[in-house]
Amino acid sequence: MRRVWGSLILVLLWGLCLGTPPAAEGEEPLAQKPPDSQSSVQQPPDAKASTQQPPDTKASTQQPIEAKASEQKPSRGEELWQARCTPCHSLYPPPKNAPPGFGIVMHYSERYREREQFAEAVARFVLAPAKDKSAMPPHAIERFGLMPGVAYPEGEIREIARWLWDTFTAPPGRPGPR
Repeated sequence: MRRVWGSLILVLLWGLCLGTPPAAEGEEPLAQKPPDSQSSVQQPPDAKASTQQPPDTKASTQQPIEAKASEQKPSRGEELWQARCTPCHSLYPPPKNAPPGFGIVMHYSERYREREQFAEAVARFVLAPAKDKSAMPPHAIERFGLMPGVAYPEGEIREIARWLWDTFTAPPGRPGPR
């Protein structure tokens, strides 16, 4: 049952990232339609006509929500992920040269159900990679090989692992976008 859910999640993520899942062996890939210039989605009416504000509001001092969200500084864990991990790992499928962060969380969280246990296990593996320390399935190790050892500070690795956990786990400690 876990494999079915994991596969379903990966196919859904693949669809969100790329639009269509990869074709299985011997199957034709799904054709992608070019963007249609005449969309069935209705365009919003003229912004000036649709925005009526009460006279006492100060529209000129309000910022759009998108602007505020883009101004948020990434967390330390996210900055470290970008600097240390993205040369080999993607966050979502498809993978680069190593399993995506989502897959790491999905497999490690099956064995380590608490955030700090997860961070400790990831740090233990990253500092001295070995098959017996990995919570990844054997086919992942066969596909990508063992991760080479890195000389990053353990605290940084734990910070990255905590950020991954926070990014992908939904209550009660199972993977899923938050």
